[in-house]
Amino acid sequence: MFSNTSNVLISSGNFIQNINSSGKPRTSFSCISYQCYFQDSAILVSDHLLEHCALGALLDAKERFDPPRCAPETREAIIKDIIAWVEENEQSASSILWLYGPAGAGKSAIAQTIAQNCKENGLLIASHFFSRTSSSSERSDGDRVIPNLSLQLLQAFPVIERYIEGVIRKDPGIFNKLRSIQMEELVIKPLHYLFQFPRDNGEPQVHNGRLIVVDGLDECSGPEVQCDLLHIIASACHHIPLPLRFLIASRPEIHIRGAFGNDSGVKRINLGDDPHANMAIRRYLLREFEKIRSNHRFGANFYPTDSRHDQQAYRKIFRTVHLPLYRHKIRPAPSRHA
Repeated sequence: MFSNTSNVLISSGNFIQNINSSGKPRTSFSCISYQCYFQDSAILVSDHLLEHCALGALLDAKERFDPPRCAPETREAIIKDIIAWVEENEQSASSILWLYGPAGAGKSAIAQTIAQNCKENGLLIASHFFSRTSSSSERSDGDRVIPNLSLQLLQAFPVIERYIEGVIRKDPGIFNKLRSIQMEELVIKPLHYLFQFPRDNGEPQVHNGRLIVVDGLDECSGPEVQCDLLHIIASACHHIPLPLRFLIASRPEIHIRGAFGNDSGVKRINLGDDPHANMAIRRYLLREFEKIRSNHRFGANFYPTDSRHDQQAYRKIFRTVHLPLYRHKIRPAPSRHA
């Protein structure tokens, strides 16, 4: 019954002894549930984590096909500022950056662009993109954030697999405990365990990966859960041995503002105050109008040229005419930009 297993956990069981027809005692066992941990630890860890993750919230998830990205030559100053913050080595640097703005301001596009950039340069450790409009309710479930982070940490640092395996073996119900406990056991302690393995020359391990992106926090189900996650992340920053950076993007909801408070240790970027926004919109519109003029037979007659409209006109068109609708109706759009 329990072949090829080790560390079998059995609950609510009873041993029953009967005498069979040959006069020899026969012992049987009945139980309500049992859980076997296979000797192949990779199956154990991944299976248990995957049950509690939201894979559709990952950076390269199929569910997020064609996510919003920053168009070329847009948001350049903000992207440069965030990348510099990620690469900053000073211990006095903020561990959390709050990127906020109203709906449609481009938060997710910037978060996506930053995450992709950092992944290409070996700086991204993990990401989680919330969505309340997704076909899967998992992407708005705040209880799946920490398992998601733990799974990606395991992929980034395979050496911590043994530690996470031990945590799940010791406490199979860890995923039903408080989020703060899960963060402690599945994220913070495994990272401390990572530093127990020195390099070949005996010096401490040095890891380039340092960024964790959490986008659309306001789309997580429940203000209480959103605030709890913020408090957990803020607390974790004081106990994680790596110089991790948390990029959190959301709308400036009152409860989220309250959770951040006036903490001087949090770097803030308000997209509503971006002095380059108008010029970025203008560049984007000019580029898209030129594509429409080139690809649509009536485009030359319908769309403005650079000399006929100023920045204010382009901004008004962008906000009131719903350019994305025009782009999808008039020509196919291979990717979305914001």
